[in-house]
Amino acid sequence: MRDIIIAIVCGIVCGWLDLFSYKLRQRFSQLSTCCLLLMLACLGAKIGCDRELLRNLALMGGQSLVLALAIMSGSAVTVHFLGRLFAQETAVLSGDGEEKGQVGRPDYTMTHKVGAAIVVGIVLGFLVLDTGARETLDKVLLSALTVMVFLAGIDIGTNRHLLAKICTPRNILLVLTLPL
Repeated sequence: MRDIIIAIVCGIVCGWLDLFSYKLRQRFSQLSTCCLLLMLACLGAKIGCDRELLRNLALMGGQSLVLALAIMSGSAVTVHFLGRLFAQETAVLSGDGEEKGQVGRPDYTMTHKVGAAIVVGIVLGFLVLDTGARETLDKVLLSALTVMVFLAGIDIGTNRHLLAKICTPRNILLVLTLPL
């Protein structure tokens, strides 16, 4: 936890000092996405390499799997309909759709990437890794999370208006008292 806090504080400071160019900060978004997909693949690999968990999955997780699929399906349907409902407003705000002449379908690319990362992780964990790899996967997970938090800190530090909203005396007091 200490590493995560240090990473976000360092990111905020780097963003505040404007140490990175705008073009480089745009690349950070891609790096953050890669870190997220790596984390999901590692989580999938941890599931895949745990043979006992896989053997007992039907016993332990049948109902959980049905519930999770129902929740994910409900979320996907809701996002789909809300995306269609607000597609025109979103296109106008972002400047898309005006030149293309079409306002439309939500982009599910990230959803597909997330699902693929988890499935690939499970398959690789099952076929390639054993339970001894779990410690290494934990280190990779923590490293990717630290990078993501650092990059989020840069975004927060760059956006001084957002930083001013976050760093109110009330919020600082709340952050300091919560651990107590």
